[in-house]
Amino acid sequence: MAATYTVKQVADILGYSTNSIYTFLKEKRIRGVRVGRGRFRVPQEELDRLLTTVKSSNVPSAGMAAAAANTIPAAPVAHTWDVVPGEVTPGRRVEVPNYFEWYLGIASIILGASLSVFSKTFEDAATGWITAMKPTIQTAFIAGGIGLLLTDIRGMGRTYWHKIFYGVLVGTYLVYAAFLYEIQDGDGALFYGGVGLVGGVGWMFGVGGVGRVTLYVLWIMAIAGPVSFVYLPEDIHIAPWLTNLSLFGPLSSIVIAVFSAGSAVIAGLLYLRRKRAYTLMMVSIGLALSLFAFWFAAANYWSRSLFTLCTGFFCLFTPVWLGHVFTHQEDRRAVFGLFSAVTLLYLISIAVVTVFQLNMYEYATGEIRRKLDYARIVIEQILEQNQAGIEGMAVNPAIVRAFVKKDIDALAGVGRGFFDANTSLRRVLFIAPGGDILLYYPLTNTPTITNTVFRDYYTIPFTTKKTYVSDVFVTRTESPVKTVAISAPVLGAGGSAVVGLVVGSLDLDRLGRRLQEFTSDALGEYVTLVDKNGIRMIHPDPALVGTSIAADDAVRLALVGRTGTAESVTGTRDRALTAYGPVGKFGWGLEIKMPLGMVYATTNAASVVIVTILSLTVFCIGLFMATRQFGRVHVVGRTDTS
Repeated sequence: MAATYTVKQVADILGYSTNSIYTFLKEKRIRGVRVGRGRFRVPQEELDRLLTTVKSSNVPSAGMAAAAANTIPAAPVAHTWDVVPGEVTPGRRVEVPNYFEWYLGIASIILGASLSVFSKTFEDAATGWITAMKPTIQTAFIAGGIGLLLTDIRGMGRTYWHKIFYGVLVGTYLVYAAFLYEIQDGDGALFYGGVGLVGGVGWMFGVGGVGRVTLYVLWIMAIAGPVSFVYLPEDIHIAPWLTNLSLFGPLSSIVIAVFSAGSAVIAGLLYLRRKRAYTLMMVSIGLALSLFAFWFAAANYWSRSLFTLCTGFFCLFTPVWLGHVFTHQEDRRAVFGLFSAVTLLYLISIAVVTVFQLNMYEYATGEIRRKLDYARIVIEQILEQNQAGIEGMAVNPAIVRAFVKKDIDALAGVGRGFFDANTSLRRVLFIAPGGDILLYYPLTNTPTITNTVFRDYYTIPFTTKKTYVSDVFVTRTESPVKTVAISAPVLGAGGSAVVGLVVGSLDLDRLGRRLQEFTSDALGEYVTLVDKNGIRMIHPDPALVGTSIAADDAVRLALVGRTGTAESVTGTRDRALTAYGPVGKFGWGLEIKMPLGMVYATTNAASVVIVTILSLTVFCIGLFMATRQFGRVHVVGRTDTS
């Protein structure tokens, strides 16, 4: 019977840690025989095969080791370990890092940190339970990633702590996928959910680190990509791509999906057949993911951009990783140095983007406040001028006599002149006691009623003998419109009785266009004017005029006399920077909103520069580490060394 060796004996002979030998046995890179639960023996011929590849002359001979070993029959194993150490120091124990776990840890830290940066992905998540959930997910990503890397650095890769951190991250990715699905980000749910699925399934079935990274890349190309392009063409991340790549018309999504799935099949076959072309495929995929990262950054999808760029880096680095074997502690330190430098660069980039965004936010806040102040001054002047004009007409002796005598011609002459001089009015009415309309001007859009006794702009001025500004209401005319009335009582001799009313109805459409001149359509800014009851009087969407604002809308603060800026949501539930303030003595509120996506849109050029510098720097660091730190290791073939 041939001699066999325990895992500890093989580790001592080759200079590896026992954990590494167990990993090699599990991945079939060392032929071994299972002799019990978690126990293996390595045959003499397998150890001889490994030792023949070792250059060092200080390695103990097989015979010396055989004397101390028990013997059992060896079972043949077809799969061989294609990459062997180039140099081994006796007694050294080297724990081989798991490629996927380092990818998982670094990507999670980057993802968690980047969630602090504004991202358009979460515009729909501005309110509700999602807001409370996001910090928890962010903390889990960062803490889990740091814990996973620290346990690996300290050689605790087989401890319960390592498994706990790994499980936390796998679970967090699945929860995050559900989080994105809840806010209708279907492609994001597939993109991040795949990390959790591959991480869990790969760990259960003992798939190697590079194998798991490859499986995740195949998931993106064969499942997440095709499903998103075919079934989620309206997704916020997919629609722009289909618009820009609409070479095949309505079939573009199907063509892209087929191409993506086909590339995944080719990559999978290359991996399984262990062809060197597999490395070229991974490099190609890494470059493609880097291009996606550029687009995500330019579109302010920062968390998606940096995560995609990190995934692309690990794809590009795969050939370097496969070409080296860890035989010294220096090899581990070199890898830790490389990945630490890459992670630090990502975090610095996130900090730079954060500074850019904070500066832009501060600048936009000042600009929108100035626009609001100017708009308030203009609308207050318009309202005060119209009110003063209507009140002046109500005390005009000619108007008083005309009401007393019911002289329609005299009313028409004065009313026509007043209307022509006030472009912000839609109509002027003269109402007699009892509510009957004596005259209206202009004569277009004929009223469908002749009495206004049911209107508050009639009852309140007649009762109080004071000018009254109504809330927004819908006119009773052939073509109903929404308006606000300024009504002034006409007092008879001695001011003891009201002999009529002069009413001017505001042209809210024209007033809205005037206010919109202070905003920028290119930046998505718009004005909302509400009455004292929170009813919209001016809004870019005519259907919302006359409806109540949300209970949490920032403009409600203006209704109690406050001025300031805040973050709120637009009518489409996008997050927005809002400036609000009261409108003079009328009790109204005015606000200007600007979508946060447009606030940060001016940083797009800087975003592309940051991603470019980050990509080039990371590539150069990887190239330097590959040539300088691993230069002494030789390659026999391609295998999953993690």
